[in-house]
Amino acid sequence: MKQRKLMNVVSVAIAIICTLPLQAQDDDASAPFSRLNIALRAATTGFGLEVATPLNNHFNARAGVDYFGYQSRYYDILIKDNANQDLYDAFGYVPDYHAKGKLNLFHGRLLADYHPAGIFHLTAGLYLGDFKAHVNGYLADRNNVNQPAKLKDDAHEWPTIDFDGHQIDLTDGRANLDLQLGNFVKPYFGLGVGRAVTKRKVGFKFELGVLYLGDYSLSQNGEKINLSGGSSDVKEVADVHEYLQMLQWYPMLSIQLSYRLF
Repeated sequence: MKQRKLMNVVSVAIAIICTLPLQAQDDDASAPFSRLNIALRAATTGFGLEVATPLNNHFNARAGVDYFGYQSRYYDILIKDNANQDLYDAFGYVPDYHAKGKLNLFHGRLLADYHPAGIFHLTAGLYLGDFKAHVNGYLADRNNVNQPAKLKDDAHEWPTIDFDGHQIDLTDGRANLDLQLGNFVKPYFGLGVGRAVTKRKVGFKFELGVLYLGDYSLSQNGEKINLSGGSSDVKEVADVHEYLQMLQWYPMLSIQLSYRLF
């Protein structure tokens, strides 16, 4: 739903820009909408489209969308039994967690470039969208990794895994998790070489920056899981928390090829 609304907002903004009068001002080539560029780009937030127009001699405005989707193959992840050996008691062995991940990045962006001199520029603005990952997995049968593990008999109940104080449900041997990285609105700062609004028909631009995502949340069935690591002696939990904390400041690299429409 958020993606559909975001696409509608960005589409309307682009449509408004593109349907403005196309007559450029001969006496002021830096007036708003006197020139318009469209660009294809590749970035660490995915592949996207962009439109850009000058605001004055030193500032350009840009709007666009990025998308990236990825689905991994299945991986086997070792898990540890608790002190009561609940997993071994339920299955007769400690099964691996057989899981694959799906990454979904979709963002709109509204940016402004400042050119103090020449082709070098500073950029600031906002990215709007979701940074989500979904993990789909199950406890694997030791004789057939493609099948979920089965309880030894009906006398045993499905156990839970204690994950830093949160009980992860393993009903039917499955455990699906959702990761949300950051907020819907994210500030961005960058610097680069090249112009989004070119004097020639074709132009190239390179940019480095940082996107502040904010905090993350991990949940199962809508319930948040705490990964603080402070109350857990499991090293893997602390490692996951540390990596996700580092991603709060998401490094950005982008290259784009633009074409001047008028």
